[in-house]
Amino acid sequence: MVRTKYSVISMSFLKDAKQHKLLIISAVLTGWAFQYILNAVHDDVPVLSFFALVGRALSVVWHDWSSHRWVYHVVLVIIFWIYGVVTGWLIAEFHPPVPRAAITAVVISLAAYNGFFLLQLAIDPNAFSRVLILWAAVRSAANITGIFLGGRLVTRRLLVKMTPTTVA
Repeated sequence: MVRTKYSVISMSFLKDAKQHKLLIISAVLTGWAFQYILNAVHDDVPVLSFFALVGRALSVVWHDWSSHRWVYHVVLVIIFWIYGVVTGWLIAEFHPPVPRAAITAVVISLAAYNGFFLLQLAIDPNAFSRVLILWAAVRSAANITGIFLGGRLVTRRLLVKMTPTTVA
């Protein structure tokens, strides 16, 4: 049952990708552009202000939160998840004929890139500690699930718009 479900999904994706090649290429380029822009922006002001906001909120309920280094990584995972949701939403919004195939193509390209990047870090003997590689993997997974969620929100809305309603 599960095997046929995934084969139907993959065949549907391949059929849509074959019929709408330019839209899929446009979606992948749009996704990469948004990811680049959002990742370039997060290095400066927004992350620091988000850290300050989260720090103030955490200080109310947990006074020693800053002594735990993992909190910073969790905040970064949340930020990358939000970036993913925004990216998925924008891709599905700008590519309405095939939003599912567009989202799937972007996720496949980002997963391949992140997979090769993490593999390179894991193989390199001079790389950071394995814990940081784990956090990078979690951050990448959060980004990809965010892209799926953002695209799913738009896809569901588009399907509701296109579904004819019958009035009795």
